[in-house]
Amino acid sequence: MGQSKEHFKNFLFETVLRHFGDATYLKLRYFRHHKRVPNLTSPKKFTEKITASKLESDDKLMKVCADKFAVREYVKSKIGNQYLIPMLGLYSDETELEGLTKIEVPFVLKACHGSGWNCLISEPSAPEVRSAIKQARAWMQWDYSIRGRENQYAGIPRRVIAEEMLTANDGSIPYDYKFYCFGAGGSKLIFCQVDLDRYGDHQRVFRDAEWQEVPWAVLSKKSCQSTTALEAPENYHQMIELVRKLASEFSFSRIDLYNVDGKIYFGEITFHPESGYGMHVTPSGKDLELGALLP
Repeated sequence: MGQSKEHFKNFLFETVLRHFGDATYLKLRYFRHHKRVPNLTSPKKFTEKITASKLESDDKLMKVCADKFAVREYVKSKIGNQYLIPMLGLYSDETELEGLTKIEVPFVLKACHGSGWNCLISEPSAPEVRSAIKQARAWMQWDYSIRGRENQYAGIPRRVIAEEMLTANDGSIPYDYKFYCFGAGGSKLIFCQVDLDRYGDHQRVFRDAEWQEVPWAVLSKKSCQSTTALEAPENYHQMIELVRKLASEFSFSRIDLYNVDGKIYFGEITFHPESGYGMHVTPSGKDLELGALLP
């Protein structure tokens, strides 16, 4: 019941905000998360600059990389197709979605035109798949660019993609390695956020490019910083090399990878983590320091 109330409150809030211009909308969303008005005209902080970047003109390559299907070609061109998660299907309309009932292995369903719109289908049973089809139909009705004013999603074809579900040898969901890259190819700074138990007790571990602890964290409302003594993957430096190639075209990007029993897979490229305004950098002074690394 509490969750339903929260969803309704968020829906009402976003519905009202759609009537505001982009700058006003972003300021209100930022204020809701941080309890202060951001400077979007002359931003200084990391969270402000990422939020303000949404007001800039569209970037064609960013649009390609935001599309969960089109980005696969970009990945192939930069690092090769051996790092892509095997694709099981691409569905462009509601009728095609019935093809999901024919997939016989655990899979992940993703909306190509949004972020965070994922369904994990662990048991390809009829009820679970029917629920996923219903969810996918709902995704196809929404323009994700309106919700966060992230222009790179505008005009992306409303499709969903089914990919193999990645699991470790012990059957667990693999860690999610998210690399923040400041400067083209991470030339100014790279640090890694490792997400643990994303669908349960969501915690985050932070390391630099050499797997040393960093004295800051980037959190969301639903995550906390972990003190887990996490070991580096044996091929961590290879992951850094791949990240530098994938981030080579952007002044800032977050490159997400998986490492499953030593095999590396590409996850996604993000330009506005937590939609910009949803990031909470601790300690607060680090927000300003990281912002100084961005144009």
